[in-house]
Amino acid sequence: MADNTPGKRILPTSFTGHKGVLLIDSVITDLGWLFTPTTAHTDGGVDGFIEIRRTDTGELTNLILQLQSKATTKDWVAETPESFDFRVVERDLAYWLQGNTPIILVVCRPDTAEAYWISVKDYFRDIAARKTKKVHFNKKLNRFDKASADALFELAAPTDVGLYSEPPPSTETLESNLVSVAGFPPKLFIAHSLFTEGALIDERLRDHVPHPGHEWFVKEGKLFAFHDLRRPPWNIVIANGTIEQFDTAEWASSDDPLLRRDFVRLLNQSLRAFFSARGIWRFAPKGTPPTYYFAPDQDEITRRQSWGTSRAAFVRTVVKGIASKKEPSRMVCYRHVAVKPRFDCFGGVWYLVIEPTYHFTYDGHKPSGFREEYLSGLKRIEGHQAIYNNLRFWIHALSRQDLFSDRAESLRFGSSVKFEADFGIPDEDWLRKLEPEDTDISEVDAEEAQTDLFDED
Repeated sequence: MADNTPGKRILPTSFTGHKGVLLIDSVITDLGWLFTPTTAHTDGGVDGFIEIRRTDTGELTNLILQLQSKATTKDWVAETPESFDFRVVERDLAYWLQGNTPIILVVCRPDTAEAYWISVKDYFRDIAARKTKKVHFNKKLNRFDKASADALFELAAPTDVGLYSEPPPSTETLESNLVSVAGFPPKLFIAHSLFTEGALIDERLRDHVPHPGHEWFVKEGKLFAFHDLRRPPWNIVIANGTIEQFDTAEWASSDDPLLRRDFVRLLNQSLRAFFSARGIWRFAPKGTPPTYYFAPDQDEITRRQSWGTSRAAFVRTVVKGIASKKEPSRMVCYRHVAVKPRFDCFGGVWYLVIEPTYHFTYDGHKPSGFREEYLSGLKRIEGHQAIYNNLRFWIHALSRQDLFSDRAESLRFGSSVKFEADFGIPDEDWLRKLEPEDTDISEVDAEEAQTDLFDED
């Protein structure tokens, strides 16, 4: 006789319930918390336990939530795109309301990755709700996902406990004040000098050419230059037969501090020529690093400079008169857009490090005796955007090539160094909060100075 005893079966509802627990587990994992599901022999009334973990330190808090999962593949009662109802069994409800541990009911539809939750004890505190044994879920307000973290923590934690809420991740592109040196002369020359002072060499050269250039210096009786000393007019300032030629790249990459120092000195001399060709003058009191500032216009002191791209062009006032508050017709000083540059090498690559600043003169030429006070006051009122615009302006000034000039450039500059940071810096953290007395710049109109830093018309 055939054995008609049915074999062991696992109903589809078992798989649905398991998929519901897996969906819940994935949400808890996204929160960075721990979820411990119950096993078959301990599944007496709840499907698992949630332990809250501090995401900033990884520390476990021993704050526990019990969880009951109810999964389905079908529509819920009275379901609409916005809400639905879920009926509970009296025996389950009586069990959930016992004890002192918070318990949440999560109903889910794993096939559509939907999950919604309520706090059982809070919801059924209402006697009317207890009598109906029905839970009304709002699909927007009761969604069980990562955004539920704060509400779940408040449910689990005592009133005197706080939780670190991890801010949403953000990234930011940061632009540094490093501008790459894209090119310098491939050769440099050294020869014995007929003069021991640079001023005498310059004077002698100017007797033959109006603009001999700055890309040279004299040290210990020798002339170091990016200029080809084999060509006129250099023969009038050096001793015949003493010229030596070197590959500039060898000096640029040398570990010898003396060679690197002489190389940087030639770079600085070349930078002086680079700026001079663009109407940017040098101010270097003895014992201080040089400051380069925009010279006054040829026809008037005030000078404007265009910058930007063809799509976003600006005009900036780079030399501006600051009028007296008491006598508007009298100029207290002139403010020049300026920069303090220096060369440095990182990872075998040479960069120009730029520090935007300002220079102050009485008449466009003579340095103001109050320049340090004016600069200090102006720096106090500069915001982050003004500083950033100043940096961008100088990056543009350095990288822009003059296509209409017939003068050979010793230096070429590339773009600024940019990098992606895996964190964002809130703009408000950069804003300076000043007391009214901090915005006074002697006789300079601080309000005007602040609003007219960048005359980008």
